[in-house]
Amino acid sequence: MPPLTAEQLVQAQTVKVRAQASAATKEALLAEIGAFLVASEAQLRELMENQPPVTTAGNIYAGSVLYWIHNDLPKDPLFHWIADLFPPTQIPTSTYQAWQTVWRTDGKVATDGTLYAYGTFSQLDPHWDFSFVLYLLNVLGEVPKADLFPTPLPKIDPIAWPDNPTLTIAIIGDWGTGPWDDCGTQGPAAEIMQQLQSLKPAPDLLVHLGDVYYSGTGNLPDKVVSFMKGLAAAMNKQSGSDVQFMPNEETTRLIDAWWKTPPIPTSFTLNSNHEMYSGANGLLGVLGKPPFTAQKSASYFAINYADWVIVALDSGFFSSAFFNMEGALGDPQHQQQIEWVQKLNLAGKKVIALTHHTALTDDAQPIEGTQLCDDMHSALNGRDPDYWYWGHIHNGIVYSAAASMTPARSTGTLCRCVGHASIPFGPAYFWQGDKTYPLATHPDIEYVSSTSIYKPGDCPQWKNRVRNGFAVITLSPGGIQEDFYEQGQTTPVWSSKNPKA
Repeated sequence: MPPLTAEQLVQAQTVKVRAQASAATKEALLAEIGAFLVASEAQLRELMENQPPVTTAGNIYAGSVLYWIHNDLPKDPLFHWIADLFPPTQIPTSTYQAWQTVWRTDGKVATDGTLYAYGTFSQLDPHWDFSFVLYLLNVLGEVPKADLFPTPLPKIDPIAWPDNPTLTIAIIGDWGTGPWDDCGTQGPAAEIMQQLQSLKPAPDLLVHLGDVYYSGTGNLPDKVVSFMKGLAAAMNKQSGSDVQFMPNEETTRLIDAWWKTPPIPTSFTLNSNHEMYSGANGLLGVLGKPPFTAQKSASYFAINYADWVIVALDSGFFSSAFFNMEGALGDPQHQQQIEWVQKLNLAGKKVIALTHHTALTDDAQPIEGTQLCDDMHSALNGRDPDYWYWGHIHNGIVYSAAASMTPARSTGTLCRCVGHASIPFGPAYFWQGDKTYPLATHPDIEYVSSTSIYKPGDCPQWKNRVRNGFAVITLSPGGIQEDFYEQGQTTPVWSSKNPKA
């Protein structure tokens, strides 16, 4: 990436000065983020030291951030001020260097399936550093938040689907990588889309549950783009790497990679934590435009079909969690989305909820605080959805009705995670010491994506990876058929045994 022009340098300097001033007034919040990063790094250290996972605070997703900002962040004063905002890393350089052979080949798999490796879109891909910096600039007020929920809300009516014998919906989550060089292939996203296009019959609807990588960029202020491009140039100069900041990811990795062959299914996409790192500005720029015209520029929608209603909601915009890792449908001052759902006519209807964020952990436990679950319960006027499909966790998981989303009551919702459409991931060892998936002993989980993609002679980067996938649900009056597919398979690897009437 070329160095900044004189004008871009001035713009980048403006971001630095304003962000530093904001950091001084947000010292307490930055301290909380620092504590989150310390706990996240502790999870990574447990993984590196082959210790049982005992740290529950933080998220291993952010485990390498402190090491990066204190060791690999460019020494250029235009950027290095970021390191002064956070605690030092506790990972010795010698320890990290000793892992280089592992990081650069097959990598190391965390208990939730996160793949720690240097490959593209694996957890140590240096492009993830851009996500952290954009999130930080977001917190410091330099990345504006898109106005996805203006007051008053525009009139967004539920879509009335024709009374056909069936309605088929293909669901992909965390799909927004676009094509990339994955050991000589175009990567899982391209293969998954080709697989979807070969389905017979073709789906009527195609829904993306959110996450365009690395940060769903688009429509960012010029000064922020200059700052990020300068960071990329400085990283390349310091390390000899070749990282590129892409200011239009939402278009390049979502729109340009979408289904192209007519007829294109009616298409939808949702908000997510990664879109929120750039303030959802990229998402706002594509909503209401082909192929997402049916959404009418809203990040939420509903579809009525027979005795079913599909309620798809924005779980990212109101998230107050660090890195937007937990979802919410509103906050104390903003209940517009919840009130919009409350006004839907759900009497006598079975409800399928769609969000990016999850209401269960990967191992079928309630999310601490249960805000998303409680928000959904409130939005549905005191009931839980019959089915709930989400992404966010890079895995394919089918939970049974025994998995309750809150300790306060037995929810009975049939929950499914479809966050495995593109990002490389490994076998998630949900149960410590249990690496063979004897699901019969875990009645709260019926299926976990765990089929290896690796064959002898394949790239070492594939050795610990499992197949990506997607889901298809076929509705009929009073009935539902669910099918989970894995990458490269023409028949489902899991299907609902008895369509629910």
